[in-house]
Amino acid sequence: MTQEMQQTAEAGVEQEVVLDEAEKQEERKASRPLRAQTLLAGAVVMLVITLLIVAFISAVVLDGRYGMDRVVAVYTPGSMVFIYTAMLLPALLTGVIGVALLIMGSLRAGIWGNEAKRMAEMQTEMMQRLDEMNDRLLLSETAKKIAYRWHDVDALRKSIREDINAKRFDAALALIGEMSESYGHVEESENFRDEIHAARRAEMESKITVAITQIEKVLDENDYEKAMQDARRLMRLYPESERAKAMPERVADARDDYKNQVEREFLVAAGKDDVNRAMDLLKVLDVYLTPSEAEPLREVARGVIGKLRDNLGVQFKMAVHDGEWRAAVKVGGQLVEEFPNTRMAAEVRGLMDELKKRVGEMETQGAY
Repeated sequence: MTQEMQQTAEAGVEQEVVLDEAEKQEERKASRPLRAQTLLAGAVVMLVITLLIVAFISAVVLDGRYGMDRVVAVYTPGSMVFIYTAMLLPALLTGVIGVALLIMGSLRAGIWGNEAKRMAEMQTEMMQRLDEMNDRLLLSETAKKIAYRWHDVDALRKSIREDINAKRFDAALALIGEMSESYGHVEESENFRDEIHAARRAEMESKITVAITQIEKVLDENDYEKAMQDARRLMRLYPESERAKAMPERVADARDDYKNQVEREFLVAAGKDDVNRAMDLLKVLDVYLTPSEAEPLREVARGVIGKLRDNLGVQFKMAVHDGEWRAAVKVGGQLVEEFPNTRMAAEVRGLMDELKKRVGEMETQGAY
């Protein structure tokens, strides 16, 4: 099996070599000189033409045909030699060409005489080598996979590393499973898994840190409802994280601390008869206290509310008495808003139109 796998791995290279050799043979065949048979055939043609020309000239000269006897009678012997030479010139030319072709054909046949046999043997050898390579290439896909397994494993390593660097952890884990199951690299696969789990934990911790920082900012703004929503969402996203699971409790504790602080400040303000401050804190406590938690503060709250109502009533009466119409309108509006169902609020409502009229007249006089 090892030998077959090696042959399979090398078969592609061998096939390319054989095909290159075949192409070179074709190029040499296309660029070689004319074949010996062609040259010899040309020589025979040229020599036959020469003989025909000589025969024709002999018939003309010896038999005196075509008026040659009259030409001989007219011209001198010296001129006739020139005429005979001119008549023999084509025969001489074709004869020289024929002899040259005969010599070239003979040399060509001597040099390349066995070329056809060698080419046939070479083609037969190449066909045999191609058949052998085809047999090697017909191995099963499993054998090919085994033969190239090291190349495939290297490609897997590269792809896994790229996915890890790009934080495509699920894709990397899929490739790691293939490396372990298909190629048997169990230990290396486990190392990659540990690396991915570590990278995932680091990324998760970074995201959790950012989310917790944002929740802390919301807590600083005393928006405990939104902070609790964000904390529960964080716990759903990362249920395995202890830090994420602890955030709802952290928000609840911060809410209780803030509620207790406001409660203490309310009691201090009420004890100092700082009615306005106590009333503002009471409004804040109303959001956070349950009915059972508010029960101990009910009497203090009633006292604060009563004092605020009385104070507003006194301030309103003094402003009306002193003709401070703007102050009267402001204090009266606050009294109606804070204690809308009281008898005092009803009395103030009855005076508000007149007070606003007085304010308007005062502004008109001031304009002049």
